[in-house]
Amino acid sequence: KHTNCFFVHIVRDRSATVDSILRVRRERLGSEESWWSLRPAGFEALASEPPRKQVEWQCQRIQESLEEGLSAHPGRSITCRLEDLCNNPEEELAKIMAAYEDAAGTTVAVKGEAIKSV
Repeated sequence: KHTNCFFVHIVRDRSATVDSILRVRRERLGSEESWWSLRPAGFEALASEPPRKQVEWQCQRIQESLEEGLSAHPGRSITCRLEDLCNNPEEELAKIMAAYEDAAGTTVAVKGEAIKSV
């Protein structure tokens, strides 16, 4: 509430996010049992649960917290899907910039070459 920040909330398929976090646990920490990334309040209560259940809970809690925070500041954020951003970057960036311009009350000049889709 004490800033004029604008947030771009990029959402990703939940199962892909869970798989990604589990992969990081294995590859970087040596085990799916090791906690990685944000630790929402109450995460200790899941210590005895299977890793997939831990990560599903973790993702759900983080998503809920993000949505709660963003809803408290209407007009200061935009949500876009990662797949859309990867598949149609120019279109998604145009939407993001339009939302930012509305929030900021200003326009932003586009510079540089178009971004190629992946």
